[in-house]
Order: sequence, then C-alpha cells, then structure tokens
Amino acid sequence: MMLITTVNFFSALGEFSTSTFQSTTPVVEISINSLNQQQATFIWFQLLTDVLLYQPKITNKVYSKMLEECRHFYKDNSTAQKSIDEFEIEYTSDKAILWYTRPSFLANLLNTALRTENMRTTLQFRDFIVDIYQQLLKSCSSTNYKYPFTVYRGQSMNPMELKKLKSNVGGFISFNTFFSTSLSSQLALSYAGDKYCSPFYESVLFEIEIKTMNANKPFANIRYLSYRREEDEILFCMGTVFRIDYVVQLLSKIWHIKLILSNKEVHEIDALMSGVKSEFDKSLTIYNLGNFWHERGEFAKAIDYCKLLLEEFDADQTAMSIINNNIGLIYESRNDYDIAIKYFDKAIELHGAP
Repeated sequence: MMLITTVNFFSALGEFSTSTFQSTTPVVEISINSLNQQQATFIWFQLLTDVLLYQPKITNKVYSKMLEECRHFYKDNSTAQKSIDEFEIEYTSDKAILWYTRPSFLANLLNTALRTENMRTTLQFRDFIVDIYQQLLKSCSSTNYKYPFTVYRGQSMNPMELKKLKSNVGGFISFNTFFSTSLSSQLALSYAGDKYCSPFYESVLFEIEIKTMNANKPFANIRYLSYRREEDEILFCMGTVFRIDYVVQLLSKIWHIKLILSNKEVHEIDALMSGVKSEFDKSLTIYNLGNFWHERGEFAKAIDYCKLLLEEFDADQTAMSIINNNIGLIYESRNDYDIAIKYFDKAIELHGAP
C-alpha cells in the first residue's frame, strides 16, 4: 500500500516555480505587444490568478471534476481514496486551509498543477483555490500586524531557477503557488536543504520584509486555520508580487534572497496590470482570458486555452457560446476563414438554444 506523501510547506525539493518581471520602460508605457516572453509569462499568471480568484462559484460540478481527477491520480492508493471520500462528505469552504495544510491528496496535486502550468487540473481546482483565497482574505482583514515585519522560507532550488532570480534583482517576482513562510529564521533555515547532500540543488533562505498591509493578494498567519497549529506559518496567496532586493551567497553556501513588499511595489503592479487590462474591449474573465495570447499573435496558445475551456464548461451553454466565438475570432485572425465560420456557427447555435 502506498501512503500519501507528507507535504513540507517550508521546503519542497525542486517543487518551486516563479514568474519574474523586469523592465527599464516605465510601467505606464508598457503594452501587451511590447512584452518579451518572460514578461508575458509574468503578466499571464497575474491575469490567470485574478480570473480564478474572482470567478463566481456556479455549481458543485467543479468539485466533482476535481475529485474525479484526484481519484484517477491516486487510483492505486487506498489511503488517498479514503481521504478523498472523507473530503467529499465533510468539506466546507471554511475548512479549505485545514485541508490544504493536511497531509493529504490535495496540496500535492494543486501545487504541482500550478507549478507545471497544468491548466486542466488548475481549472478543476478553481473553487478550492477560491476557498483558500477567501479564508486568507478574511483572516488578513481581521488581523492587526505591526509593520514592518519579516518572514522566512527555507528552500532547495533548481540552479536554473536561482539563476533567473539573480538576473532579475531589482525586478518583480511572483510565486506561482500558495507560498508558506515562517516567523522563525532558524526554523526556515532547517528547511533550506544541504548543498552537499543535494548537489544538484541550491540551498536558499528567503528573507521577506513586509512593509504594507495593502498587498495585491492577501496573506495571513494561519496557525488557527491550519492542520499544524503548532507552527506560526504565514501563508501568501498565489500570485503575490514582491521586489527582489538582492541575491547573495553566504559563507555557509546558503543563498540569501531578500524580497520586499511595500506600497511602492503594490502601486507599480497596480499601474502595470491596469494598463494591460485597458487594452481589452471587455473585462477579462475565465472565458476570454485567451484573448491575451490572441492579442500577442500567439494563436496556438490562445486556441489551446480555449479548447481546454470547452472541456471544462461543456454543460454551460452560455459559456460554450462565448468560447466558440472566441475560437472563431482567433482563426479569423489567422486567415483560416472556413474554420472560423464553423466556430461562429456553433456559437450562434448554442446562443439560440433553449
């Protein structure tokens, strides 16, 4: 019998993904088509996070698809199957962080999906993501922090990921998963890994200085929401943006990465994202987010995203009509008019269906 792997939330070897953004151009002058690929990836994840977090919860079908995916992934794991059954019976939205921090099937699958940009699984987990976000938002708004304060995270990191951060000092960094930290630097250091025992990974200690309560995404001390109530764990929402202050290697061979979150970062990110969103005719939703890639002329990415939506929203005729119309517009931009007409016709058919 295979047991569920216990998740270490302060350090997960190799399981780490970030998006970075750096530009010498003032943010108010940046446009979608002026973005390089690294910048576009950063913006895409910010937009994706926003539409996931603010997408209204419609039916219980999302959880059904999520659990179906979990059961398939853990089909040979009887312990996980029991945990999935328990979740289906007992879960309520006010227990999201409890389940996320519990050694179970959820956190591994969710963080893997976010880290590897597995859109299908991410969409299936979207209601659970919203529940975690709502708990963080509620806890954050009801907690009085003394600013500034500092949190820490120990991490074993792929050398290529570390190189990316070193080359973006002074720029922005966004973590592509929910991001756990500790108030204790010593506890975090114990999770930084041993460079000599793990020669293919670098030992990293993040020091994160929080200077503002107005972060672009919520964070909170989850001691009383967590499965592990003995730890002072500060959990940051996926998509939280920091500035990389410096990256240096200490005598102990541990890399020390200083991040800062202040009003300056918040205002710059708000201005950047407002400028990007203003380029779209309509407000971005989960249904038309592929328009970002469409606007950039990256038609294959736009079509892949939209076709994935067709699978996820197959029972929602209104959504299916919107998505088919969007696919038609993409093919029209590619001058594939025959294919475009097929999708336009399908959109009209769905729109007029009872």
